[in-house]
Amino acid sequence: MILLPPPLTLLNHHQDHLDQLVQLNQPDRPKKSVQNTTFANFYLWFPTSTGVTITPIVSPNVTYNMEAPCVKGSVIEQLSYHATSPSPVTCTGVIVSKQDDEYNATFAADSATEMLKLTKLTQIFAYVNGNQAFPVCGKVTGGRCDGDTFWGNGILIANTQTGCQSPSGVASVKVLFSDIEVIGKCSSRCNSAGSVFTYNPPVNAKGFVNS
Repeated sequence: MILLPPPLTLLNHHQDHLDQLVQLNQPDRPKKSVQNTTFANFYLWFPTSTGVTITPIVSPNVTYNMEAPCVKGSVIEQLSYHATSPSPVTCTGVIVSKQDDEYNATFAADSATEMLKLTKLTQIFAYVNGNQAFPVCGKVTGGRCDGDTFWGNGILIANTQTGCQSPSGVASVKVLFSDIEVIGKCSSRCNSAGSVFTYNPPVNAKGFVNS
């Protein structure tokens, strides 16, 4: 299920309660109408008002080693992604990415491989104490899966649950669960559980871990 903000009618219904939370947690902060808050600001503001600290967003070099075998009957046999690049991460907060991406796809029928180019991509990464949950949705552009919908969601666990509060930091996250689907002519369902992404340098609640 895609993470979406509540309808404005619901936000309005709970406006008084939200204002009380803000005044309780941040008594010096002026009242602010949720209806005038943008999508991004809502998710960066409301958690703060309820006592969850939003930590700095930094961009370590992240090494992605992802293998996602697909279930029997899928058009695609396996998806993979191997790269190292600067990527935004945080200990606690929300990051939204609209950047296009691509996966390497191996097809079941002939074992041929091609790049699955993903466009119109939206990814929402929700971080809590270095752990991550995300939905992603976009379109496949080009190749034999052109026009198909790409959808996925997953949960990644930090290598230590005390890293965000320690000088050693969080050095990697491991995919606990993922559900990646291609919907259309290349109908496939894949799972990258067990894949590990490493951070260089590690990160904690203050940003980069000091080397």
